[in-house]
Amino acid sequence: MLCLAFLFNITKNARRIILLDNQKSVWPNTLNIAYSTKQIGDFRVNYPDSKIVSTQHNLCWSIPFLCDINKGENIRIEKKGNYLFIIN
Repeated sequence: MLCLAFLFNITKNARRIILLDNQKSVWPNTLNIAYSTKQIGDFRVNYPDSKIVSTQHNLCWSIPFLCDINKGENIRIEKKGNYLFIIN
């Protein structure tokens, strides 16, 4: 059963790579999202700064941690010990 699962996985990925028509690379492309930084207390909060209005440009998926799509408004950040609490 393990050999069949391994064989299925390899053939599926090999087929995906072979069927690439117009792509130059087998690796997915990532978007470079423009972001700004705002200082809240001792912490820097990043937020999307794109002028493009779409769901991909309004999310924090490609922006460094601490990211808030609301520009850090209405959140409180506390550090207790080695834990970081983000309170809405």
